[in-house]
Amino acid sequence: MPVTPRIELTPTPNYWPGSEPGQPRYGREIRTVGWHSTRGGRDHSLATELSATRNWFENPVSEAATHAIAGTDVVVHLYPHPTRYADNPHPTGPTQWQTYAYWHAGIGAKGVALTSLGLEFLQRFLDETYDDDVIENGIWQTAEWCREFDIPPVLLADPYPTHAITLPDDAEGIWLHSQVKEGKSDPGYIFPTLEAIADIKELVEPTFAGATLTEKRVREIVRDELTSSTLRVKLGAFNDY
Repeated sequence: MPVTPRIELTPTPNYWPGSEPGQPRYGREIRTVGWHSTRGGRDHSLATELSATRNWFENPVSEAATHAIAGTDVVVHLYPHPTRYADNPHPTGPTQWQTYAYWHAGIGAKGVALTSLGLEFLQRFLDETYDDDVIENGIWQTAEWCREFDIPPVLLADPYPTHAITLPDDAEGIWLHSQVKEGKSDPGYIFPTLEAIADIKELVEPTFAGATLTEKRVREIVRDELTSSTLRVKLGAFNDY
């Protein structure tokens, strides 16, 4: 299973401070994760692919901000410049990903793009087999987001769509770029989608006695057990006769 990768921070200008009424992200919580692949070209290394993707996301023309990039030995987080955190609490959450009303896919984004974090997996060209470490680091990051924002570790649509679909605005889970954007094929048929989802579920949902339980359910069980034990003490010991 994935181990914690090295994290690097990269500032991006693609955000606007605050989230006031009338702005697209106002009052919205992060509820989904979108998977992409980079596909910058054949004639360079994965290290160059990572550097080029990072440079592109630092450019205002890219109109992308709420992204991370899964590399072979690092996960790069884009964050709002000049500060990663706001001075005051934000209505949609305290973390750096929700501190600013920054966009996933341009100012005109809508639907799940307004509630999503994007993860870019390094892949230089369409038919290139993904590096195992890139996949593992992406799985780790997605699981971290699922835990942080209580996002269900489930795939929201067919992993191999024949055409793009419109996911509901209140969707919760993981989506692929090819599922929601016509003309996109990433992360593609080579990407181990179902295996990755299964690994994320194992990281997010503890397994007990053959039954998979969400962390929320585990807390409920522990709370109920503690309540039961307290009542037993108050009522006195049970007699076996």
